[in-house]
Amino acid sequence: MKFTYLKLVALVAIITLTSCNCSSKKEFKKPNGLITNKQADKLEEAYKANQHKAINNFLSQNGINVIDNREVWFSLEELENYIEYVKQESKKQNLEDLGIRVYFGAKMNEKKEMKSTIFFYPTHNSATRAAAENFNSYGIQGLNYGSSGDPVDEFRP
Repeated sequence: MKFTYLKLVALVAIITLTSCNCSSKKEFKKPNGLITNKQADKLEEAYKANQHKAINNFLSQNGINVIDNREVWFSLEELENYIEYVKQESKKQNLEDLGIRVYFGAKMNEKKEMKSTIFFYPTHNSATRAAAENFNSYGIQGLNYGSSGDPVDEFRP
């Protein structure tokens, strides 16, 4: 009886260990377009000196006493979930060559101030036209509701 029980336990252990597809984790290659901290700082400083300054000057000249956002934060989990959502919904709609477009927008914050934000919208490639183009996938929802620092943290590498 004990011998049969030990065989059963061993068999279950072997099946469990061999069925574990531990090597199935997707390996990622280093993405194109990575930038250094120094490059990121240079981009942010240029934005502050140009776009951010122009936005804030326009707001103050029109009697709106608010400093606009310079950054929007999303959790990594939220972004990963969104990417998986886009993949699943795109598959249902037979969409290929997927991407995500980032739009600038504005929305009211909890203090009833209109501030800049960004939102993501899925795209797909259309090979049915003469030139392949990326089109918004309007049958799939976009992503917003990131958060912004108030006040914003300076980007300092």
